[in-house]
Amino acid sequence: MQELFDDLYDKSCKGYKFKHLVELITSESNIKLTYRNIKRNNGGKTSGVNKHTIDDIANGNIEEVIKYVQNRLKYY
Repeated sequence: MQELFDDLYDKSCKGYKFKHLVELITSESNIKLTYRNIKRNNGGKTSGVNKHTIDDIANGNIEEVIKYVQNRLKYY
């Protein structure tokens, strides 16, 4: 994913206009990367509006989390 992000950054510096980024955002690998980053961050210990923390999510099935995120962003 890092190579992809680096490529996107390089293109953005050259004025490239992006389309279909939601597909990248909702990809399984990006959701897993995001989850790992939040889990490492101290802010992940803070409960969200649904009263859950990253630890609550960690106790669940990662595949269910991926589907949940994808469904939430489906019509973005």
